[in-house]
Amino acid sequence: MHSAASGLRLSARDLARVGLLVLGNGAVDGARIVTQAWIEASSKPVIPTGDGLGYGRSWYHLDVPAPAFPAPQTTVSGFGNGGQRLFLMPSAHIVCVTLSGAYDTPDQWVSPMRLWREIVLGSFLRA
Repeated sequence: MHSAASGLRLSARDLARVGLLVLGNGAVDGARIVTQAWIEASSKPVIPTGDGLGYGRSWYHLDVPAPAFPAPQTTVSGFGNGGQRLFLMPSAHIVCVTLSGAYDTPDQWVSPMRLWREIVLGSFLRA
């Protein structure tokens, strides 16, 4: 039995396709996989985490400053154990996947978050 919290063992390509499905409002390559209503409902934060993130239906939400945009942009992210991450910025059509092996370590979030913020967002969102 697979669990969204652990055990899916997706490849980077498969995880990126999940991101493309979300960015495509439930469709990939012209094929509808899930309804747009489901994507919209699952992509909304419903619980504040207290550290600036919102959480809802397995997705974390954060508004980040983006110099190329007039206002902060929403990012939607899936976090897995060990540093597995799926980062999305729908307004810029960005999908970023990280795979790592830092399982059960307290700092497993550091490298993926630095890659997302400093390299991906730093490269794509400069004014």
